[in-house]
Amino acid sequence: MQVHTSLGVICALSIKELFPNYNIWVLIFTGIAGNIIPDIDHLFNIFIYGRKTEYSKLVKKYLRSKELRNTFNFIKLNHKNNQSILSHNILTPIISYFLFNYFQSLYPPSLFALFFLSFTCHFLYDFIEDILFFKKPNPNWFFKYNFKIGEYRSPLNKKGD
Repeated sequence: MQVHTSLGVICALSIKELFPNYNIWVLIFTGIAGNIIPDIDHLFNIFIYGRKTEYSKLVKKYLRSKELRNTFNFIKLNHKNNQSILSHNILTPIISYFLFNYFQSLYPPSLFALFFLSFTCHFLYDFIEDILFFKKPNPNWFFKYNFKIGEYRSPLNKKGD
């Protein structure tokens, strides 16, 4: 979360010259929103379309037990192994980049340009992080979703759960 917040601020500051009439805090808020909103799909995955996966069941189990620290630790330890996030694919940042180009080409440029620049940077960061973490892109980037992975690390330092 801190990385995506920082990326949003960096995006806002990097193109602030396009928006001379906007308050810097509006730009920063827009940049942060554009970088955090893509992760809402993680919640959709847990509670809607991927609710029957082992990962989602374990997250909900920790939430029901009101073990927030263990919930956050479990997510932190295992979210990179979750290969069923539908928006995290190669097409999403490409579409977002084209939307950025469109909105920044308007006169005056729209704040949506900043939003979609930040949105695109979110996915580029996640893609690069996957390569660093797995030594290759996560399969979901190429529309190879896996709703059946069931081996996760416990926040209690034991294998599985």
